[in-house]
Amino acid sequence: MQQLGQFDEALHGYERALQLKPNFPSARFGRANLNLLLGHFQTGWPEYECRFQINERIYRKFVQPTWDGTPLGQRTILLEAEQGLGDTIQFVRYAAAIKKQHPASTVIVEAQPALMKLLETCSGIDRLLPRGDPLPSFDVHAPLMGLPGIVNTTLDTIPADIPYLAADPLLVEQWRDRLKTVTGLRVGLNWRGRPISHQRGIPVEYLRLLTELPGVRLISLQKRASPDELSAASGNGPPIIDLGDDFDTASGPFMDTAAVMKNLDLVIACDTSVAHLAGALGVPVWLALPFVPDWRWLLDRSDSPWYPTMRLFRQKQPGNWASVFEDLQSALRLLSQDPLNRLPDH
Repeated sequence: MQQLGQFDEALHGYERALQLKPNFPSARFGRANLNLLLGHFQTGWPEYECRFQINERIYRKFVQPTWDGTPLGQRTILLEAEQGLGDTIQFVRYAAAIKKQHPASTVIVEAQPALMKLLETCSGIDRLLPRGDPLPSFDVHAPLMGLPGIVNTTLDTIPADIPYLAADPLLVEQWRDRLKTVTGLRVGLNWRGRPISHQRGIPVEYLRLLTELPGVRLISLQKRASPDELSAASGNGPPIIDLGDDFDTASGPFMDTAAVMKNLDLVIACDTSVAHLAGALGVPVWLALPFVPDWRWLLDRSDSPWYPTMRLFRQKQPGNWASVFEDLQSALRLLSQDPLNRLPDH
């Protein structure tokens, strides 16, 4: 019912399941996701914590207590990345919010090794550790995705001080030089993520609607894009620019991507870490979403309170990517005709 957009029926189903089996983790987690999707944060955050009962692999047992939001004073807090790369990029913003609220505290962030270079640019972090390294001493801890609930985040209090991540200035200049011959409106593309995210991924044939627009040059931000994919996505338009083997490798994952993005006018992406990166950098990003998206994108709105530079394009019916790309094509045509929307240096 939830995937069909029949939310009242879905909520009734979750509640009936919990009548039959109180504290059933899957039903509680489903209800939490639905309440968050509907913007009912005060109801959704507490129940969202039952995710650890469903996936014990992401649960970390420590002697130290989980932070309850009370003043930290001079205590040390460990913030742990727990899920995907995009999740970490989105919620690491809370490190700065915590440091601002508790300036005498020490904030340690443990995250995926692939994000180390990028997260070094995030304010509020006193010490950054790759997951797997020995942990220093700390007093309290909190999973990154539990922080919105701990600090009672509402739609009006989402910390959205953008940008909160930055690209390496030297890399930005290097990519500016490499892309200097690419004229017109530069648009980065990302159309798929992990294999398990098939619902979020975009069939490449729909990208052809964007290659046919005059004055627009499409640049692949897709990792491991095959020649067949690039050819199918290009259609009869100009070929999508492939940045080659150096992309996202010279300075570690994500930092090169960030530097490329700072030389683009726009990023168009599906629901992957690439979209989160663009949003965290303050780069204009258009996000193509399925009919019922992940809870963080909410419903019935074209903007995101998490990322002020993001615009949302939603399926009108389940599985209908055609309408999404018709809307994207129309919006991109308008943008390409307005030179004031372009980066000032090209």
